[in-house]
Amino acid sequence: MKMRGSFGDKRFVMLYGEEGMLKAVLSCGENRTTAGLLLKMQKPLSMKTASELLA
Repeated sequence: MKMRGSFGDKRFVMLYGEEGMLKAVLSCGENRTTAGLLLKMQKPLSMKTASELLA
């Protein structure tokens, strides 16, 4: 699991992966980032690539 942002600020993105692949995204206040990740998740996406997109 990887997280950017903070719960306290109500602005975060969390990535959940299994076996190195992104399986789920949970977010609050990061609509554009989440939308971009969801579009990329149409095909298998590695946690490494997803993490780089958050940077």
